[in-house]
Amino acid sequence: MTADLSVLDQRVYPGAGDIDDCWVVATQWAYRASTAYPRGMTTVPEFRKAAGKPDLPGPSGGNITDIMRAVRTLWPGLDVIEYERPSWSGFMGEMRTGRYASLAVLSSQLPAKLRFGFNGPHQVGVAMVGGTLLVANPLAKQGSAPIPITEAELARAAINVANGWVLAALFPPEDTVRNFALLYDDDGRVIAGSLVVNGPDHYWLRLVDGALRGPATDGWAKQAVKVRLTEDITNKPHPGVDRRTGYLIGDDAAFFLEQDVTFTPYPGEATGYAKGKAAALKAVGGI
Repeated sequence: MTADLSVLDQRVYPGAGDIDDCWVVATQWAYRASTAYPRGMTTVPEFRKAAGKPDLPGPSGGNITDIMRAVRTLWPGLDVIEYERPSWSGFMGEMRTGRYASLAVLSSQLPAKLRFGFNGPHQVGVAMVGGTLLVANPLAKQGSAPIPITEAELARAAINVANGWVLAALFPPEDTVRNFALLYDDDGRVIAGSLVVNGPDHYWLRLVDGALRGPATDGWAKQAVKVRLTEDITNKPHPGVDRRTGYLIGDDAAFFLEQDVTFTPYPGEATGYAKGKAAALKAVGGI
């Protein structure tokens, strides 16, 4: 699954209030790029609550400690490195492995095209694609492409925000997640609905790491979206048995086989459809 590197704009991101929410939005960007949406992104208030950093009157931005507290609360088990070292070369070594960063910078030290009228301490998303560093600035337009930057330019902005230290949350490459494709109805809509587990002996696949979990509790109910895995759930042939089609919920990218659950789609005309679709899309990275 190709990582989505398009900008998340903090001015329109759900729950964002002001300029001091950049640390939340940049981290959501790195999470989305890294994980291909296994658990679902959060709003700004949800992330702040997990970080223990409420939005107060005046400046109330977060730091690397706050970010990592939220990461470990919201996405336990995800291999995120807390990078807090006086070593730019070490940071770049991690980036060359395919990681995605939520990086603290001093905006005034960024190239003019990346400042967007702001010159203070800031947080941006960073990726490295084909040897080129790309910056997704939360002050850029929603959905716009990340902007290329040289290593020297990015190093200057990162090193000058914390007296020579580099502060970043480094998310793992996205290829650690089991790939899947969304399925659509005849009208081209995501198939969202309610899921109920049938019986006490069914297990689910955790797409983020390929582990089988369970058993699930009989009658366990969630909102879900219908998907199809790119590979069999066990990577072994089962003649006459579909082991790829099922339903994905947001909790740790829990995937249930179609035959293990009862799934009731939300009708397009029903008031529950919009809510159900939103919940289902959140499971695969929408907001």
